[in-house]
Amino acid sequence: MSTSPSERKGPGLLSPHRVLDLTGELGVLAGKMLSDLGAEVIAVEPPGGSPMRRLGPFYKDDPHPERSLVWWAWAAGKRSVTLDIGAKSGAETLKGLAAESDFLLESFPPGHLDALGLGYEVLSRINPSLVMVSMTPFGQKGPYSRFLGPDLVGVAMGGLTFLTGDADRPPLRVTQPQFSALTGASGAVGAMVAHYHRLKTGVGQHVDVSGQQAIARVLSEAPATWGVNRLNVVRRGSFRGMGGDRQLRTTWPCKDGFVSFFVAGGVIGKRANALFRWMAEEGIEPIPEARIDWTKTTPNDLSAEVHASLNEVIAAFFLTHTKRELYEGAVERGILMFPVSNSEDVFTDPQLKARDYFRDIEHSREGRTFRYPGAFVKSTAVDLGPRRRAPYLGEHNDEVLGQEHTRPGTRASINKTRSRPFEGLKVLDFCWVGIGPLTTRYLADHGATLVRVESHRRVEVLRTASPFADGIAGGVNRSGYFSNYNANKLGVSIDFSNPGARELIHRLVQWADVVTENFSPGTLERYEYGYEDLKKIDPEIVMLSASMLGRGGPFDRQAGFGPMLGSLAGFVHHCGWPDRTPVPPYGAYTDFFLGRFAASALIAALDYRERTGRGQHLDLSQLEAALQVLAPALLDYSANGREQERDGNRSPAAAPHAVYPCREPDTWCAIAIETDEQWQALVKAMGGPEWAQDTRFGPLEGRKAHEEELDRRVSAWTRDFEPVPLMEMLQGFGVPAGAVNSCEGLFADKQLAHRGHYIWMDHPEMGRHPFDGTEFTGSVTPALYKSPSPLLGQHNEIVLREILGLTDEEISEVAASGVLY
Repeated sequence: MSTSPSERKGPGLLSPHRVLDLTGELGVLAGKMLSDLGAEVIAVEPPGGSPMRRLGPFYKDDPHPERSLVWWAWAAGKRSVTLDIGAKSGAETLKGLAAESDFLLESFPPGHLDALGLGYEVLSRINPSLVMVSMTPFGQKGPYSRFLGPDLVGVAMGGLTFLTGDADRPPLRVTQPQFSALTGASGAVGAMVAHYHRLKTGVGQHVDVSGQQAIARVLSEAPATWGVNRLNVVRRGSFRGMGGDRQLRTTWPCKDGFVSFFVAGGVIGKRANALFRWMAEEGIEPIPEARIDWTKTTPNDLSAEVHASLNEVIAAFFLTHTKRELYEGAVERGILMFPVSNSEDVFTDPQLKARDYFRDIEHSREGRTFRYPGAFVKSTAVDLGPRRRAPYLGEHNDEVLGQEHTRPGTRASINKTRSRPFEGLKVLDFCWVGIGPLTTRYLADHGATLVRVESHRRVEVLRTASPFADGIAGGVNRSGYFSNYNANKLGVSIDFSNPGARELIHRLVQWADVVTENFSPGTLERYEYGYEDLKKIDPEIVMLSASMLGRGGPFDRQAGFGPMLGSLAGFVHHCGWPDRTPVPPYGAYTDFFLGRFAASALIAALDYRERTGRGQHLDLSQLEAALQVLAPALLDYSANGREQERDGNRSPAAAPHAVYPCREPDTWCAIAIETDEQWQALVKAMGGPEWAQDTRFGPLEGRKAHEEELDRRVSAWTRDFEPVPLMEMLQGFGVPAGAVNSCEGLFADKQLAHRGHYIWMDHPEMGRHPFDGTEFTGSVTPALYKSPSPLLGQHNEIVLREILGLTDEEISEVAASGVLY
């Protein structure tokens, strides 16, 4: 599906819509995503410019507000106007713009816009169709809603930090900040959910996004492990634990860096078999376990001594090859192995090059072009992605503010009879594992009728993954992992590889508005269920394919899972201690935020169909979408030729900035001092110790120069406290601090409890257990949770009889054919 620049298709999916973007650093990716989808996004900046313009790194290390690479990354494609919204004239101008706009995005502290007379209640009276999205660290209300939440604090309180890093050192964040980006991605999908409701009703609403919840939803199976079995998952760094002291390495040194690979058996055991055959071909002395058939065993069956031997022999092999040699050999042999990519690897990746991913964007003042990450999704209908550089400060004042305020928002007449955004929307879902089920849950949680196609012949991977209810495996309906991501869906068991299933699948396609899948390219096409086949049945069908590397290119058939994509995209490169092997962010990290990109694009495609009557195929490469979150680091390489490296929990612009030990073993508190004023507040909270008066610890430069000693001093003080009381005390002094929540801590967290993050439902086999709630809440259409995850084939009769209208005789014929398996 790759297109050359000359073939790109014109206006985007959201081209009629205008977005006012008042965000600072937190949540700024929301506006970027809507811009990439085709909306007109206007960055409304204070006269001195957005705070992001002061964030490094900078082009040529010149701290000029027009040279911030963070600004370049997140503002590409936007326009800029300057307004002092604290002044009466600026506030009135913003009201005029809001009257003509469809969305307003903001990330001020709760209540800030209300105090200026610019809150949602005021703006909605001016424009009842306005969708206003507020992105804050902890949400608009609740006991922690006013807490300070920079990146280190946000990821700590959201649970990601506790699970990431080596067991013998403090928990870790990803050095390239994640909190703002993931909050922004949640803001984008929250905006689109509210927008689709507005398309049908004309009614706008206020969407409240919690960054803490945005992080809490990317923790793979860990929350379910606590919710189902009351067990805390612990961090294992670059190893994969099998219980006790049995563990296999997942991140391995090679000749010029690191690669990601883990030995697995059973369904994917053929991948391990292929690696050991390759090793034997090159004369690496095998151990007995390398000769077994891994499709018939798993690492859980083997002793700690065997694990140690496997680690040793595999490590010896990897050290004889480069990252690229190992990756190309893995693709050729069907091995699930990926490089731990740095920025250079990303920019030279053959798959990205073949798909024409990167965009060369001209910067006139710099007299050159820079290479940017491209679109996060490809469409058969329109061109998507950034079209121009980030704007200069106030560049579009005359163009936007000088015009008559007559542009109408794209609103429908008010019709309040529709109660849920996707009421009446019909989705045929072939998705499995992570990104797919998370994508479709946004639709199901907001009213879509979603039919999930599975089969006993090829059981969904997560149905056989722990944790299991009561710790007891058995059957395919007891996995808390699967259950958490598949609430509110109907489940049918159709073996679509059976030729007899074709008529049934075609009837479901005729019923559906949307078809979703995340198999490797070519999987559905083999059975004639690809987009070209389905659009013959319904030319208006919208189909989303969310494969690992996208469709087309030399590596597009390479299978893989989220932990491996985290390596290929660069997240592992950016996570860890400088003196150790890099570690992955916990779990299938990318799987659990990429659904936000996929759902945003899918809803935008539905908007496009509403206006044009045209269906389309969306091709989302998980790699290409994931790279959006690392855009500032990629721009640093593109502009300065500099590789950003992992640096534990440190930040170049903050100190102290670390995770500090508390009273009990493996309990921690994150503290992130970003200003001299916050440092003085911390000194006051500590009781003004004499050591803190030392001039070495005065301005930031001194604190950075003596950071190791500073961390030792602060650690000695925090050891006398429990994490939550320490956090609450420090926040009371104005110090950004957060308890490093384990999953047990998440379930006890006062703010998450206030927001009702964990939803408890009764499951037919698992009993009562929790599900993640959605990380945003609409004032008119909050998510509703009506049913737990389906048993395999639970809704066969409902789908056949009530949705497809089959007669008793037809149902009997389908059952006798063996298709329902």
